[in-house]
Amino acid sequence: MGKGELTRQRIIAEAAPIFNQKGFEGTALSDLMRATGLEKGGIYRHFGNKQELAEGAFDHAWRLAIDTRFEGIQEISNAVDRLEQIIRNFRDRRSGLVAEGAHC
Repeated sequence: MGKGELTRQRIIAEAAPIFNQKGFEGTALSDLMRATGLEKGGIYRHFGNKQELAEGAFDHAWRLAIDTRFEGIQEISNAVDRLEQIIRNFRDRRSGLVAEGAHC
């Protein structure tokens, strides 16, 4: 992964909690600039617009939620035990997936 893609992924990860907390309409570019430490041009060098960044942030949050909730099932061979682990993960890992907001 190149430097540009790493920066893009960092922006997405840092923007996800802001969108999670404030929503799309409530998130200002200044919020994103403060969180990422980048100027407007630095953000828009990697995203065509706020909508594109929000979509990336949602995908990031969704992936994190799914990965967390299905963690550990690959090692379990029995289907019933896998289902029980998924249920435990949903029960026990409900918060902290994406900081500062209504969690996925």
